[in-house]
Amino acid sequence: MFFDIFRKTNKDQNSRYIIDDYGEWMVISHNKELLLVANLVIKALKKAGVKDFDLYINYFSSDERIKGLMSVKGMAITRENKRSIDIGSSMRSVIKNDGFVVEDQPRSISNICNSTFIFFNFVLLIKKGRNVRIQ
Repeated sequence: MFFDIFRKTNKDQNSRYIIDDYGEWMVISHNKELLLVANLVIKALKKAGVKDFDLYINYFSSDERIKGLMSVKGMAITRENKRSIDIGSSMRSVIKNDGFVVEDQPRSISNICNSTFIFFNFVLLIKKGRNVRIQ
């Protein structure tokens, strides 16, 4: 295929790792809690006005004692020139019926080399029985 010239990963389609400009990333597809949180972050970013972006989850944990308490840290990278994005209020409005945001740490937005880097950190409490839909 012609477009394989630009591919940075190996040619194995079943590879569990992706290599790009920001490092080597593991593809996780069977962790329902992580998929749920990733989908909530995607919805919050879209609600904040970011249309085309790549999402990277750098840290995820869920509490063993309190079911539904999850912490997520990550970044989104877009080519759009965004100066102010309020992902915190977008996350609160996205999750309002299914739980709430326990802690919303300050976010950072950096415009570097025609890319906008959005860093986020949330602690979420999600109600039991929330369904996971893969987007």
